Amino acid sequence: MPPAGLPLPDVRRQLERAAREGHAGAACRIAVETMRCLWAKRMSQGSGDLARPSARTSTPSPFDVVWIVESGASSEAVRQALSPYAERAARCGSITPAQIGEALRFLRGSALAGVRDAQRMYGLGEPWWLTAPGAMAHPAFDAWLQEAPAVLAAMLASGDPLAPGLLASAYGGETWTSAAFPLDRERAATYALLAERIAPPSGSPSRVSTYLAPLSTEARDRAKAEADRIFGTLYGGRLQPDARAAPLAIFVALADSMDTGGARERGSGRAPCGPVDIPPPRR
Repeated sequence: MPPAGLPLPDVRRQLERAAREGHAGAACRIAVETMRCLWAKRMSQGSGDLARPSARTSTPSPFDVVWIVESGASSEAVRQALSPYAERAARCGSITPAQIGEALRFLRGSALAGVRDAQRMYGLGEPWWLTAPGAMAHPAFDAWLQEAPAVLAAMLASGDPLAPGLLASAYGGETWTSAAFPLDRERAATYALLAERIAPPSGSPSRVSTYLAPLSTEARDRAKAEADRIFGTLYGGRLQPDARAAPLAIFVALADSMDTGGARERGSGRAPCGPVDIPPPRR
């Protein structure tokens, strides 16, 4: 697999060839890199509104460009906030509609094959935010609605620390993925509690209370007991402080895989989708 941080045009042909030959890791990498580039292009144009979470729960990060743009900040502050995305967008080169369509197919295939980074992006439905408007008319959208619950269930079963937060948001009616799930506040509270068990909040207030508030005392007790059970059986009762605590905002998986500078841009760091050996071209 090419190292992290190389411009997409430099690795696209190698990754696409391997992906077309059935390598799930390469399919994931080209899909994730394409989606990151689409995100950078939108952000570099000031389209931060696509990333607005439902509520503000912490101090701004570089990911929170939308609040910088909307706060009436000076043009220089806005320019500085958007410049890392403009730099990445420039490195991405042009991306055709056909390449976006193929990236969506690669993402789906690698997510269903169990590649974790692809599962996170596909399960949350990030591609549909990035291809909006008109995403729901895409021929793959209905398939995604059918498959997203199974992908998130597979993430949970594998012990992915992001799965509980994604499920909390899905059952709580907060994301695109909620269209594939029934509104179930007790389950949402269960997974929100589980996410905080896995990664207790640090530096930002807990929002678990917002999930628990509408529940009866009996339902709260059931949610807490079920969260404890899953924490012990699927996560071994171990804290994972590097995981995002619940609830996860829209685009959190992409934010986790997105970098806007530093070591990865120079070709080091962890490449998305893990190391995969790509064989030489078939003859």
